[in-house]
Amino acid sequence: MKHLKRAFSLVLALALVLSMSVAPALAASESHYLTHEEAISLFSITVNTDVDTEVSIDEADAKTYYNPRWKNPRTNTGYFFVERDTTFTVTYLDDNPAGDNIRLSITLTPYRLQADGSYVSALENALFHPMMGHNSSYVEPDYIYYCTDGTFHPQSECSLNSNYSTKPGAVLYTRETLKPGESATFTIPFDRFGDDADLMYEVEASISYPKSDGSSSSSYRYTRVILDEEAVAQMRAEQAAAASPTVAGFSDVHESDYFADAVAWAVNAGITTGTSATTFSPEATVTRAQAVTFLWRAFGSPEPAATSSPFADVADQSAYYYKAVLWATEQGITNGVSATSFGADNAVTYDQMLAFMARAAGADTGGSDWSQAALDWAAENGLTDGLTFSAKNNCPRADVVYCLWQQMA
Repeated sequence: MKHLKRAFSLVLALALVLSMSVAPALAASESHYLTHEEAISLFSITVNTDVDTEVSIDEADAKTYYNPRWKNPRTNTGYFFVERDTTFTVTYLDDNPAGDNIRLSITLTPYRLQADGSYVSALENALFHPMMGHNSSYVEPDYIYYCTDGTFHPQSECSLNSNYSTKPGAVLYTRETLKPGESATFTIPFDRFGDDADLMYEVEASISYPKSDGSSSSSYRYTRVILDEEAVAQMRAEQAAAASPTVAGFSDVHESDYFADAVAWAVNAGITTGTSATTFSPEATVTRAQAVTFLWRAFGSPEPAATSSPFADVADQSAYYYKAVLWATEQGITNGVSATSFGADNAVTYDQMLAFMARAAGADTGGSDWSQAALDWAAENGLTDGLTFSAKNNCPRADVVYCLWQQMA
């Protein structure tokens, strides 16, 4: 699946079961016989969300969904992520050329995700639904009705239009009369089926309209929606980040980020650059070589006393970290991981990075628990204010410059 298009309000000709009746007294000469395009254009549905969650699927990735009513699988070529309380507003648009009143129904059918990625109707038994004119496989122990307050309820709590059977039938079903300019708003009740993490609803729309030969025809559309609050939350976060101005020319550092000021300071002070001209890579783990280089530059890039390295993995005198490693070992900030190896490419954990900073500042991290001593020193001096971390987790670039900024800016 791919392509999450960005928009804040979606107007869709979605899924309604619409049944239009033209008044018998209306003479044929006064009727306007609708085309398919005209019929579908009479109604719209607005998905009331401030983040666009439409997902389209490549043909190769498209999965099927199956309802026994159709007797054959259909292809799911796209759907919408929605939150639990997302509402849908059905609107009867103005200037209907075929008459003032159209009866509006909405049929919502639930599907369960299968192991192979397909969806199968959550309905169990085939029952006859007289208004369909044929055997229908919409099954649920009870109707749920759309009531005037915009919610769905069991049939005992909301009256059923007399034109419809009271037998179990469409899972979710609404019927009311709308006039031009009127709307109905509803929320899909995902909780009806308990564990709804793998639930998809298909919203079916059809409208019946007169043809010039005196008969009528119907046009259908189908839209799928999936409850995925985590995906919507992620898209909201991405949308907010994209709307926030960037810092120091980095597309991945925004003014709203907690480390934004630290990155700007570190770049201006020459402590670090980005990983490219346009990226800082705030989540990238810092190595031992990078960590001592950040510190060395923060202290003004002093010349080390030694000119040769005792470490086999720090032998290239043109390497950006060569002098930094010599300086750090001379100052007692860190030793090698062995007598002959510095471990230049080893990842740095939070407590190791904080110990480097503490020693560079002249603090004592000796004793039996250097890790706790470093954490206590960092907390007392405000280096880790606002951070949530575990001492033995690898420290990312964003938090290294953040702690340096708290210490030295």
